[in-house]
Parts: sequence; structure tokens; C-alpha cells
Amino acid sequence: MNIRKAHHQDLEVLKKLWYECFLEHDSKESIDYYFAYNFNLSNTFVLIEDHEIRCSLQLNQHQLIYQEKQIEVSFVVGVATFIKDRHQGYMKSLLNYALNYARDILKQDFMILQAYNWDLYRPFGFQNAYYKNIVSLTKKDLVLYETSSLIKPDEKDLLKIYQAYTLNLNGFKVRDLPYFRNLIIMNEIDNLTIVCSQKAYAFYKIDHQKALINECAYYSATDLLALLNNIEAEYYEFSTDLINFKITKKELFMMVKSFNNKTFALNNNNYISEWI
Repeated sequence: MNIRKAHHQDLEVLKKLWYECFLEHDSKESIDYYFAYNFNLSNTFVLIEDHEIRCSLQLNQHQLIYQEKQIEVSFVVGVATFIKDRHQGYMKSLLNYALNYARDILKQDFMILQAYNWDLYRPFGFQNAYYKNIVSLTKKDLVLYETSSLIKPDEKDLLKIYQAYTLNLNGFKVRDLPYFRNLIIMNEIDNLTIVCSQKAYAFYKIDHQKALINECAYYSATDLLALLNNIEAEYYEFSTDLINFKITKKELFMMVKSFNNKTFALNNNNYISEWI
């Protein structure tokens, strides 16, 4: 058994692995786009046995603003094992390797991940750290708010709103203009619509008269509600920080692994909305 970084000649096998493991959750188009524009071989690790790739994961590098300082963390994504190779302990070996790599080689204090099965990662020391605070509204909840004027958004508009939204939050990703250019394309591939005013934006899709908002950011609660008036729906569901709205439910969104005797602060204002 050998663990190494992925090589260029591994790409087709890795794409096959992603198709096998993730088409249940992501479209083929979004996987293809990810491999074309976001996949980074230098962050990708594979476990080899008998000259075959058995499993793989990525340590995507993110810069977070954590307790008013910029830190770098590894975001574990693409955790995948071929179906025929599961229950052999391969991923356990690969994940332990990745943990040691982030701590000893990258000299990082924290690692973050999302999961379909959170319990798989608790034995490795991952703890609940980020939650999506879900708000549910009806059309009637918006009648007191004047409908905002829309603009055709570009990356500059989105970045400005995001920076205002995260001003008093903790643990959020540092974003830039290329990030938002990529995000706009990714959301289009996933058939999400973007609506934007001068002081709020939302990516959403309509499902049975409900606007499911994948991400939103805003200057104030009033700015968001005025923006939502532009979406024709009977119900609205979105996640937000804890300050502005009555929370309907909380959903675990991200876990954190701490290294070097560091402790990740479990604050109410921890916020992150990253999928890749």
C-alpha cells in the first residue's frame, strides 16, 4: 500500500471515482466543471494498492478570518472509495495520512470538512463547529417590506455585499473577485438563479412554490426581505447568522479538527458557506 499525491495520469481514474461516488448528489456537468477549473492535483492524495487507486481525497486550501486573524486551513473534499474497495480500511489510512500532512507539513492548526455521514469522522477528532441556522418565511411575512430594485450582479457587487455581511462574523472564508466569478458559473451549472440588489444577494431555486436559497448575504435583515420580494414563491427557506431572524431549525454544516493543542472557538457567530 502506498499513499502519494495524484499525478496527471490519474485524472481519468479520479473522475471515474467521482462519478461513481457523487453523481447521487451532484450533476455530471458540475463534476466536469470542477475537474476542468477547480481540481488541483497538488492538493489531491490517492491510496494505491496493487498498482490501482483505491481511494482519494483532497485538501483544498482556504484562508479564513478567525478571531480577527487570517489563517490557512485544509478543507477536506472528494473523500471517495471505489465501491469494490470499501470496508477494507483504505480511507482510514488515507485520512490519517492527510491529518498528519496538514499538521506536520502544512503546519496548520485546524482542518474543516463536510460529510454525508458525520459520525464517520468523530473518531478522528472532528467536532461540530458550524451550523446552518435555517429560517422559514411565507409570502405574508414580506408584505411590510418594499420590494428592492434589482441590479445585474457582477463579482464586484457580490464581493462588496459578502464583505459587509461577514464584518462581525467569525471563521469565514476570505473571498475575492475570481472566487465570485467561479461561484456564478457553478450556480448556473446547478440551475440556481441569482437575484441581487445594491445591498443583498441570493442564489436560489424554486421547488413546489418554495424558494430554496442556497446562499444569501446582505447589509441588514430589511435589505434581504426586500430582495426576497422579487422572488415569486409562497415560501422561502434560507440560512443566516443568529442575529437577525428567528431560527426555525439548526443543521450541522461543518466539522473542525484541531491540532497542536489548539481549540476552535464554538461561537454563535461562526459562519461559513463553502461547498468546494
